[in-house]
Amino acid sequence: MPKTARFFLLIFIFAGCFSSSFSQDLSASIDSSFQSFAKRPPMEKLYLHLDRDRYATGGTIWFRGYLVRANGNIPDVLSNFIYVELFDQADSLVSRIKVKKIDGVFSGNIKLAQDMSEGSYFIRAYSTWMLNAGTDYAFHKAIHIGNLQTHRISSKIEIGDGEAGKKTATIYFADKKGEPVTGTRVKCTLHLGGSKADVLTRKTGEDGKVSFDFVPEKDASSNPFIEVAFEGSAAEYSTKFFLDRETEEKLDVQFFPEGGDLIAGVGNRVAFKAVGADGLSREVWGVVLNSKNDTVTTLSSQHLGMGAFYLLPETGEEYRAEIRDVDNNVVHVKLPRHLEKGAALSLVNNRKAILLNIRQQKLETVGTYYIMAHAGEKLIFTQKLEDTFYKIPTAIFPEGIINFVLLNEKNQAVSSRLVFIKKGTNANLLVQPDKENYKRRELVSLALSLPQNDTISYKGSFSMAVTDDLVVDVDSLNDNIYSNLLLTSDLKGYVENAGAYFFDDANSTNFNLDLLMLTQGWKRFDVNELLQRGLPPAKYFLELGQTISGKYEKMLMHRNKPTEITALSVDPFITASSYTDENSNFLFNELDFPDSTVFTVQAQRFTNIKQEPAGLIQFDKDTFPAFRHWGLIPEKAEGFKGTALENATERMYYEDGGKMIVLDEISVEAADKTKHALEKEYGLSGSVFDEERISKFFPTPRLLDAVIRTLPGVSRIEGSNVYLARGNGPAEIQVDGMEQSLDDLRDLYSDNIDHIALIVGAGAAVYSRKGGGGGVIIINLKVGGTFKYELKGVKKIMPLGYQKPVEFYVPKYEIDSVRMAKQPDMRSTVYWNPNISVQAGAETLVRFYSADPSTSYTYIIEGLGDDGRIFRSVGKLRREDE
Repeated sequence: MPKTARFFLLIFIFAGCFSSSFSQDLSASIDSSFQSFAKRPPMEKLYLHLDRDRYATGGTIWFRGYLVRANGNIPDVLSNFIYVELFDQADSLVSRIKVKKIDGVFSGNIKLAQDMSEGSYFIRAYSTWMLNAGTDYAFHKAIHIGNLQTHRISSKIEIGDGEAGKKTATIYFADKKGEPVTGTRVKCTLHLGGSKADVLTRKTGEDGKVSFDFVPEKDASSNPFIEVAFEGSAAEYSTKFFLDRETEEKLDVQFFPEGGDLIAGVGNRVAFKAVGADGLSREVWGVVLNSKNDTVTTLSSQHLGMGAFYLLPETGEEYRAEIRDVDNNVVHVKLPRHLEKGAALSLVNNRKAILLNIRQQKLETVGTYYIMAHAGEKLIFTQKLEDTFYKIPTAIFPEGIINFVLLNEKNQAVSSRLVFIKKGTNANLLVQPDKENYKRRELVSLALSLPQNDTISYKGSFSMAVTDDLVVDVDSLNDNIYSNLLLTSDLKGYVENAGAYFFDDANSTNFNLDLLMLTQGWKRFDVNELLQRGLPPAKYFLELGQTISGKYEKMLMHRNKPTEITALSVDPFITASSYTDENSNFLFNELDFPDSTVFTVQAQRFTNIKQEPAGLIQFDKDTFPAFRHWGLIPEKAEGFKGTALENATERMYYEDGGKMIVLDEISVEAADKTKHALEKEYGLSGSVFDEERISKFFPTPRLLDAVIRTLPGVSRIEGSNVYLARGNGPAEIQVDGMEQSLDDLRDLYSDNIDHIALIVGAGAAVYSRKGGGGGVIIINLKVGGTFKYELKGVKKIMPLGYQKPVEFYVPKYEIDSVRMAKQPDMRSTVYWNPNISVQAGAETLVRFYSADPSTSYTYIIEGLGDDGRIFRSVGKLRREDE
């Protein structure tokens, strides 16, 4: 039979008899490997819908979490809790909240402190079960938090080039009138990415400035920042300045042969991706050279630093690329070595079919290979190859990322290629406003409906944000629920302008999307690992309820007897009971408690006469994955600009319904005496935090070990050791004169503390029992407080509970006296609702009142159907007074 005829016959077989043909050749071992996913709960992924991307200090981040099955985006997941975290540019934790699923919805908020440093911040969100795929597949998003308020003290930093590779930092301080702050001692702590922070002390001059030189650390493991704080001043002030990360290479270019390998003597498509030091794309161009410096081909990026070219490698030859960007940065990169023998996949997606080609030297010889395709944990087919060319209809694939894998006779993956199947199934949510224009403080009514296209009834659950265009710029290129659940949640690393891949179905858009598939990579699980060793055991549990666990160290004579452990919370009222196992461990599970719940846990030994406490209780620590934003999220998020900045600054004073006024500072003699007495006691080498300062930092009680982690002057925590800035080694911890470790402080709370002193340098030797090289942390409890490190059967714990639900405030102007009130309504987020339910074929009305400024609003509605359909609707509302 002629080759052309055989090729078209194979096309016919794939298109017409696909299911039966493939089922006859299924590899039992491959099928069994993928079936192992069904033996445990489905993998999960999470998307957060935020009310906006830019915030101001003192404001609130509102969010709704969509936790779904990783395959099919069905929202009927088993996890009942998610974690939402906020980190600064130094990857330091700012806030962590736990969110409970209530009526099928995860929603919450993060309140931003008034004194936060301005800059980029990063949100990470995940369920515990998601961590089995790795933290790369948690939800990540960069936001900007601006400091728009008028403060008693303001500051700004300028970084210039110094001598011999040094940088010069100049920091300017001004009071609320804009006048320089003079003659004030400033403690500057330099966290440049190394293991030890440098501490400098400077005094502001007549111009309100301090300056110093420093040497930036190249390719630091964490982002550098400078922390400044006033010392010996009536005005308390501290802030952080985040610096740009210094890298050895200003331009990074990586090459990705299609299918994973270059094959000698065969035409190969080679994709590449170029990024700058900030993690964002760079447009580049260059040449590919052989070992004789002959130009083999040219290259240039085609979309966001990505591009592709064809290369026919010669046996024994080596290739390198010379590439430059618009800033004239030049890099020389070796191309991956080619294989003298082997096979690799080449694919073309023409929307109706996947054209699959096995790339190898001998086109007439197929060899013993299988082709496998899967969408996440769902195996679509496995087929033994009979030819080197196939045409596979896209109708058999679900929408999203499909991974094609070429296997040898040992079921080892030798080549793989990602393809995105786009079907344009973005579901249609209809939004109908009741008016074309809305006046000041007028009721807005939107009718939401889902079309009933078939006889199967379904409903959707949605979240809705309405924002003022004068303040909030909506970036249509940003990642959204559609691009996230179908694309970015399954790719490792940051995807720039992810929303742009779903603007339309144009050839150029799909070409760019395929470049992304060639360069980004899919690693939610390792196919070779799965086929050769099976599904690895889960390291993280499925969180159905809350738990408290620990160990009870019994008295020697009672170690072989189970001991009852009881837990009691007064507000809310909760009681639980458990018995220790053979290893003295205890566990309270299926608990349900909000944040700030305090449990009293008691171990009791029963006798015929009485119950008496015996032994020592040690609680298991909550552990959370480490965070590093580099490579996952862009280095910086854009802040307020131009008129949006002016409007946001004005709104800052009215957001909560009343103008905030910065009052002159009032000195309180009693407080000053206490603080000055403590400073006199511990000397200038000590930083003192009295009861007033501690209660200011922690208005609600917090565990003492958590308090210590956040104190200025604490450089880092490693295990149970605390390291102070300028300290040489771990600091000693003394509680009421007794030496303790960080682990020993877990039953003490911030409201138990009279004062804390951090002492380093020469003064530490006075209080130290070990020389004081690492410094000393002195903790004195309030009068009546006791701390005894001894066997006792009662201990308190305040575990991380879920956030109590809080509704977004929406004013109601139903009566004239309220509607005509002079108090300004300057909401930037005009409306937020995380839980809107819509039944197909019926209307759901959403109502809220407009604010005062004449402007336009943007509404963004995102959500999911109970069958996994993804919805997103963006529109405008006009707010003008006639």
